[in-house]
Amino acid sequence: MSLIALITACPSSTDDLCDFSVLKRLVDAVRDVRQQEDWTVGSYPRNLDEFAAWFDQNNSGSNIAFTTTGLEQGNGVVARKKVRAGERVFFVPTHLMMTSVTSEISAFNVVQNDRLLSCFPSTMLALRLLYETHLGKKSAFKSYINILPTSFHLPFDYSLDDFEVLRGTMAWKNAIQLLFNGVKQFIYLHRLLKSIRGPIDSNQFTLSSFLWALSVVLTRQNSIPLMGYSNVMALIPGWDMCNHAPGIITTYFDNQLNGIVCDAMHDFDEDEEITIFYGPRANSELLVYSGFCLDSNTFDRIVVELTFANDDPLQKIRSLLLNKRKKEMTITLQWDGRLIREQDTEILQILVLDKDGLAAALRSEKPQLWTEAAAIEANKCIHNALITQIGKLSSTSCCHPVIATYVASEMAILQRALKILDHIQATPEIVVQYQ
Repeated sequence: MSLIALITACPSSTDDLCDFSVLKRLVDAVRDVRQQEDWTVGSYPRNLDEFAAWFDQNNSGSNIAFTTTGLEQGNGVVARKKVRAGERVFFVPTHLMMTSVTSEISAFNVVQNDRLLSCFPSTMLALRLLYETHLGKKSAFKSYINILPTSFHLPFDYSLDDFEVLRGTMAWKNAIQLLFNGVKQFIYLHRLLKSIRGPIDSNQFTLSSFLWALSVVLTRQNSIPLMGYSNVMALIPGWDMCNHAPGIITTYFDNQLNGIVCDAMHDFDEDEEITIFYGPRANSELLVYSGFCLDSNTFDRIVVELTFANDDPLQKIRSLLLNKRKKEMTITLQWDGRLIREQDTEILQILVLDKDGLAAALRSEKPQLWTEAAAIEANKCIHNALITQIGKLSSTSCCHPVIATYVASEMAILQRALKILDHIQATPEIVVQYQ
């Protein structure tokens, strides 16, 4: 499979990938190109001792150690001694970070003002990572690059079964968008590097190498404030080996120290893994951009589509009112199955108001009072939408385990919502839940 075939398989827009035959051509093309390429970033075992020595040169008295053993999530950080909540875990100075700022690297002079790289610092950072990787032992980051993951499971790596299972979930659109963007960026940069003498020889710039670098960046990058620059993305060695756990954000940029400081978000015992909180991210975001998801995520949410009743004689009036109020036919559920937005009750009310109620709603945006009959109809509307959404979730027997975990998390939210409705229907005194 040649680069020309990859270009041919890549559609003109993400919307085209909703056609599964188009998506199949692209997934097959990406797989075939990568299989024919002879490229690898290295192999295990990783030299963590070399990395730790390089890191400790800038972190005297550090309270942490790096390890690959005994941790369910692979590489990680453990406490060398007991660490109290709020105590500094470690510090990473900016000169130890690999950033998207490349103005001082002569090899990047010809691409500094490139329109794509200027707009997408993550892409510039991926190109920087490849540049440092090709430098080999000459790179100041060789110890860091040597311990980076060699494989991922992001949308670039999904099988057709993975995409098929995600169809109908919150992750679907973001997944196909990321695959589309990655391939488009590679095609653009390949053409660019072939026409100039840039930081990487076009013959060494392969699809496999670029998607690896982009995957490293997407799963580890963070925005940092650098004086004189805006929108700077960085890879932060050491800190980016910390795995995620629910908690609070305790990492911040110290302008006086000119680097990232990470404090313990709670007490950690000696030899216990030190984790950090990645932020309030839903499972769909964690899956697509970090390659994992949580069995239970309190920041999770899913959007459920609503529909009109087939025999609804007031459908045109309801549509008119929804358009007037700029409302979509959806509701959003939080992780426990409850409605998350106040406007969702307004949308539901529009779907169940009688003719007089709709007329009043068209005259005034003041919410109408809920009646018991309307609340019962609204619950039926939610119930039907939940059943429909559950029916869209596919069997997970043939997909990657992380995809299966993600789909199960969406199913769990929908099931919790159904239990709430069952409780409401069985408890007459709370049937008017929208008042």
